[in-house]
Amino acid sequence: MAYFVLYTVAVALCACSSVCLWSTPLCTFVEPPRIVSTSQRQNNLEQGEHVQLFCNATGFPEPKIKWTRKGRKLPNGHREHHGSELHFSHVGPKHSGDYVCSATNALGTVHHNFVLTVSAGPEVDFDKDVYNTNVGRTVEIGCIVHAYPPATVRFGGVTWQLNNGVVQGSRFEMFKDQEFHSGSRHVLRIHQVVDTDFGTYRCLAENERGTARRVVQLSGLPTPARLDEVTYEKGRPVLLWTVESLSPVDKYELMYRRQNEWTSTRTPTVQLPVVEGNIYKVKYELRDVETADYEAKLKAHNLFGWSELSQKYPFSAGNHFKLYVLPPPD
Repeated sequence: MAYFVLYTVAVALCACSSVCLWSTPLCTFVEPPRIVSTSQRQNNLEQGEHVQLFCNATGFPEPKIKWTRKGRKLPNGHREHHGSELHFSHVGPKHSGDYVCSATNALGTVHHNFVLTVSAGPEVDFDKDVYNTNVGRTVEIGCIVHAYPPATVRFGGVTWQLNNGVVQGSRFEMFKDQEFHSGSRHVLRIHQVVDTDFGTYRCLAENERGTARRVVQLSGLPTPARLDEVTYEKGRPVLLWTVESLSPVDKYELMYRRQNEWTSTRTPTVQLPVVEGNIYKVKYELRDVETADYEAKLKAHNLFGWSELSQKYPFSAGNHFKLYVLPPPD
């Protein structure tokens, strides 16, 4: 349905005489958005194939078109994509889902839905690579399984193993807490953690097209340290680190050296950290360092042992300004 919007423009054009000329009304044509052509709604694909979804719309003002996926981000991690086409190459289970094309202008929004289903063996992922906890606590490990047809073996298609043995016992609770178009999320909850619970956990999933597994670590060690920023006191670099640990951290070791010089490593003394729950804020002021570019690593120790060394972080000495650290190089 089209609309005519009437605007009356009253502009008086008066000269020295008493005669004035008034403008005539203006008429503007507007139309709400309407989706006029699309690719097919249902798309059943095999792993590795390509697909292009398109959605064309008319209206005035010209509608803006965007794509979203119901309940999840797009496969590239973005929340939306702008444009009339959406193209995927080498699709896998993670591309499956319900996609929505939305066309919007000043008069409203219309939608068109597409379904993308990719048949493939399962893909397994974890919420994170290492889960850190402490004795006596409860911890949850989340295993995300993408599969179509759905994985159907054992507990919702997922088998948990600890150090090559099957997880069992009253302290271990296994359940499925989320289900979505391309798969599901499975949780292993461990109550009253004991020393023997630490180790390597495997999440195994199987459907008629194959089997997949992935490992994750449950550890009592501190997490690898993160360098938050570098500040400068009279040209001396001050490194500000964050460490997470559910067991008290009793010592740290900082190593730094000039970039591209591998012959010397120094370990200064740490200042007393600021502790907020299980978050430790660690501060190092480096004295008597020459003006140059450096790199640093930090590790922390608790009753379970030393954490892994952090990534290498670059910083400079001899500057009198505040510098926020860039991500470390690959």
